[in-house]
Amino acid sequence: MEGEILIILIPALIFLITSAVGAYVFNYFRHRKREITSNTKDLDKIKRILVMQAKRLDRGNKYAHPEMNSNFEELVKDLLTDDITDNE
Repeated sequence: MEGEILIILIPALIFLITSAVGAYVFNYFRHRKREITSNTKDLDKIKRILVMQAKRLDRGNKYAHPEMNSNFEELVKDLLTDDITDNE
């Protein structure tokens, strides 16, 4: 009688434990994905702000020194690109 109960109870406990651990792992990675997405959006905002500041710096530089060509905007865009290649 006790053996029959254990035969039924052990697989149920194993299933309960594995499903709880699986749910915890799934929830952990779902939370990490949200955090990474949020950080990526923040980085994109910062990149846009840097490009806008470089444009303003270019305009001010052209106004103060028309003979000088600084190209800060192009420099910032080059630095912020995802594709960095080595010319070796």
